[in-house]
Amino acid sequence: MKDTFVNLLYESLLKIKIFPSFLITVTLSIILWTFKPDVKLSIVIILPIILILLLLIATLFIAAYDSHHRGKHILPRVILGRESSSRILCVLEPSPLFSHDTLVSFYFNEGFEQLIGFGRVINVQQDGKIQVILIKSFEEYVDIITKMSKNDSTILTKIIVKPTVPKAYIDPYLEEIKND
Repeated sequence: MKDTFVNLLYESLLKIKIFPSFLITVTLSIILWTFKPDVKLSIVIILPIILILLLLIATLFIAAYDSHHRGKHILPRVILGRESSSRILCVLEPSPLFSHDTLVSFYFNEGFEQLIGFGRVINVQQDGKIQVILIKSFEEYVDIITKMSKNDSTILTKIIVKPTVPKAYIDPYLEEIKND
């Protein structure tokens, strides 16, 4: 099922057990309808409306909650790494966090994340996969970068690409990025 708002509403209705709730509402309405009170605003009308509104509120609350939790994005894995025109080109899994020409940072994660370089998105493919190029890498990580370019799967699984670059690292290289 697609993650549309209508589908979220339907799933929410199922979660609050809409059928038993509907039966309770109808049963209470019929019971209260048989006992007509001498009140200007009849409880036969008010109680079903209140119950239906409570069901609607519960449904919308659950749909909003599910929508919020489904919206949490996980960073994509690096699928492929290779050298291209003396730069490292990587292909990432599809992710809505990245768009064309977005600046990205590369981290190597071995217990904690170490910034190894930064680059940019050069293409979002038709199938949603993301092509990123490493523009600047730091000298102390040359061996990791070399293994990335050779598509070493033990290294690629430890590479994290984020759609942000720390300002302190990017300022000295802004002109180089503009000219790239």
